[in-house]
Amino acid sequence: MNPALGVKMPFDPMRDFVPIGLMVYVPYFLVVNPALSVKNIKDLIDLAKSQPGKINFASPGVGTPNHLGIEMLNQMAGVKFVHVPYKGGAQAITDLIAGQVQVIFSGTPQFSAFSKVGRLRVIATSTQKPNRVAPGVPTIAETFPGFDCNTWFGLLAPAGTPATVITKFNTELNRALADTGLSQRLLDQGVEATPGSPTALSQLITAETDRWRKVIKAAGITAESAQ
Repeated sequence: MNPALGVKMPFDPMRDFVPIGLMVYVPYFLVVNPALSVKNIKDLIDLAKSQPGKINFASPGVGTPNHLGIEMLNQMAGVKFVHVPYKGGAQAITDLIAGQVQVIFSGTPQFSAFSKVGRLRVIATSTQKPNRVAPGVPTIAETFPGFDCNTWFGLLAPAGTPATVITKFNTELNRALADTGLSQRLLDQGVEATPGSPTALSQLITAETDRWRKVIKAAGITAESAQ
C-alpha cells in the first residue's frame, strides 16, 4: 500500500528484497450492522443508491486495505459510502455493533464472535472465489466481476540472496504450508495457507501495487492523508 500511496520509505520493496513465496491469504468479508435491512451485496448497493452519502463504513485508518476495499466498491458499483476512519479495528467494530457506522470490511478474527451471536451480519466475501475460511459466503465478484480485496503475507529475503538459498526456503515453506494440521490451524484463525513460487509472489506484488495505485488515485487519497 505504501508504494501505491507514494509514501516515502527508506527502502524499495521491489528492489531491496527478493520473493521466496506466498504464505497465506487473509480473506476479507463485508460485514453490516443487523439493523441495516440488507441480506446480500445487491441489497446493500440498492440501498446505497437510494440513500446516497448516508451509509457510513468504518476502517482502521485511511489507506488500509479495509478502507480501499470500500473505495473500490464505490468505484465499481457507482455508489458513495462515507468513510469513517478509526485508529484501529477494535473501536471500529465496537461502533459497528452500536450502529454508529453501518458497514465494514474485515478479517474474521475481528468480527466472528459477534456474527455467531447475531450482533453482526456477514453478507459477502471479497475473494475472487469462495474461500476455505467461510466456504458458504457468496463473493462480491459474483456481482462485480474482478472485485478482489484481501490481505496476504509473503516471505522475502534481502536482495542478493543466492538463488539456491531462495529455492531451499521456498521448498521448506511450501512443505510446511501443505501440512494438514498447520493448514487447519491457520483456517481456525481466519487465514488460508497458500503455497506458491517466488515468481508468483513477485507477480502478485507488482499486480497488487498497480491495482491499488489506480484505486487510490480515483479515490483522491494522498500519502499525507494516510499518515
